[in-house]
Amino acid sequence: LLAAPQAAAVEAPGASAAAERLNEAIPLDSQAALDAWLRDHSGRRTPFDALPPGARERFLLSLRWGSRGLGGFDAGVLADELPQPQIDAILRLFGEPVARHAPTSRLSRQTPAETVKVAGAGIGPLERRYNDFYRAMHAQDDADRSIRVALLGERFDALLADAYAAQALRNVDDRHLAMLWNAAASAAQLTKRARHVAALEAVFAESLRRSGGQPADGRVRTMRDVLLAVRRFDDARHLGARHPSALAPLPEFVEPDVDDRPAHGVWRMSADGSSLTHEAIDLSGTRILVTAGCHFSVDAAADISADPVLGPVFAEHASWLMLPPGEEDIDAVRDWNRRFPRAQALMVQDRDGWPMPGDWPMPEFHVLRDGRIVETLTGWPRGDARQRDALVAMLRRADLLPTAPASP
Repeated sequence: LLAAPQAAAVEAPGASAAAERLNEAIPLDSQAALDAWLRDHSGRRTPFDALPPGARERFLLSLRWGSRGLGGFDAGVLADELPQPQIDAILRLFGEPVARHAPTSRLSRQTPAETVKVAGAGIGPLERRYNDFYRAMHAQDDADRSIRVALLGERFDALLADAYAAQALRNVDDRHLAMLWNAAASAAQLTKRARHVAALEAVFAESLRRSGGQPADGRVRTMRDVLLAVRRFDDARHLGARHPSALAPLPEFVEPDVDDRPAHGVWRMSADGSSLTHEAIDLSGTRILVTAGCHFSVDAAADISADPVLGPVFAEHASWLMLPPGEEDIDAVRDWNRRFPRAQALMVQDRDGWPMPGDWPMPEFHVLRDGRIVETLTGWPRGDARQRDALVAMLRRADLLPTAPASP
C-alpha cells in the first residue's frame, strides 16, 4: 500500500504527532476522516494539489460514502484532468480497493506540465458556471427522476446554454471544451430535449474539427447513444458508418408504419440479434415485470431460469425489461439473450407510461394485475435463500404458484 508513505513524504520535517496519526489512519474511509485529513494538511502539499481548483471542487462533490469506505466517485474528473500517476496517488488515499478502480487518464503523455500550470490558477467564470451546474446535478442524486429532469434542464439553460454557439466553442481551450461536453452529455441523456441534444452535437462538431475528424472513441459512443435515446436511428447509423473503429454495427430497427407507439411499447430483438422490432406488451391479467440490466440482474436471470419452481412461472408470465436503446447497451442485450433463452430481455421504448415509479432499481420484481402493480420485491442478493422465499411467497399470493401445503 503506497498511500501512507506518499502522504508522509510530502510533510515538512517535524510534522505534528497528530498529522502522523492521521497518515497512519489512511485509507480515508468516511467524510469525517477526509475532512479531518484535509484540515490537518491545510497549507501542506498533498496528492489533491495536482487537481486544478475547479476540478478538485467537483471531485470532492462527487464522493459517495458507504459502510466500508468510499463507494463512488466521478472518475471522469480525474481522467480529464490528470496523468495516470497523479490519478493513482489520489485514489490510494482511499485504500487499495478504491485504487484498483482508477480510471485511465485521457491526457497525452505531454500534458503534465500544462496540468501543473492550470492547477495554480483560480476558477474562471465559465468553470464556475459549470461547477454550479455540477453541484446542482449531484445535489439531486436522490430526487425523483421527473424532478431531476426539470431542474437540471433549467439549470443547464440558465448557466451554460450560451456557451454552445459555434464561435464560443472555438474560443475555449480543450479543458473547458471537455467540461462543456460533460455538461451537455448529462443534460441530453437526462432530458432528451432537442436543444440539449443540439448542444452536445455542437461540442461534437468542434471535437471533430480539432481532432481532424477523429474524436475520442468515448465521445463517439456517447453521441450515438444520445441519438439512439432520442430515436434518431438513421443519424446514429450514419455516425457509426463514419467511425467504424469506435462503433459496432447497429441492428435494424423495425417500426410500425403508423406512429401509434403504445404506452407499453418495447423493442424485441430477433434470435440472431440483427433486428429490433417495436411491439406492445399486453399487461392484462396477472403479469410479472422485472426491471433488469445490472450484474445483480444477471445473477437473478441465471438463478431463476435454473430454478425448478421459479423458472417455469417466469418463462410463462414474466417480461424482463431493460432501458431503451442508447440508455442500455444493445450489445449487452444481445449477449443477455444468447445466455438466457428462457428470460429474453426486452428494451422499453421509453420509461414514461409504465406503472413502475422512480428510477427503476435493478433487479426489481413487480406483480401486476390488469396493468396495476399489486406487489413489488427489490434486489437479488445471490445465495440468499430468504430473497428466493420472499419471491416465491409473492407469486403464491398472486396465484401464480400453488399455495404451499400446510405443515402436519
